[in-house]
Amino acid sequence: MAKHRKEKDRLINEAVKEQVKNIDIPYEPTYSKDGKYTLYSFNNDEALGISSNETPLTNQELLDQLNAGITARMRYSIVPIQAYIAEVNGVRMKLYAPDEERSQFMMYIPPKSTEQRVNQYLLLMINDMKAHAADQPGNAE
Repeated sequence: MAKHRKEKDRLINEAVKEQVKNIDIPYEPTYSKDGKYTLYSFNNDEALGISSNETPLTNQELLDQLNAGITARMRYSIVPIQAYIAEVNGVRMKLYAPDEERSQFMMYIPPKSTEQRVNQYLLLMINDMKAHAADQPGNAE
């Protein structure tokens, strides 16, 4: 069974890498010292995201980590306006949170972001997370 899972993961990784080749969005990942989280800035802070590198978290746990990363590492202010809307460093943004109860990804995005753009951000995050995990000691493929 583990052999089939590895093959499935390899195929998913290849598919993500292929899709990422066609995405032209500059981004900068910042890894937490403990390796549990990665904070992402897309296209000069057009969108900001986080990934949990170890396990899915509740949306509230992930939001807490996203906000902490933005305020501590980037020194940006976050002012909640209403559910799923906040001003991040003076810019109105929408919170993108998956519908699942637990997730590994969350982002602040421009309010008029298309589904395609959100999917591109997610693909970049997934690709980076997989590449970063593979670079860690003991995780070589």
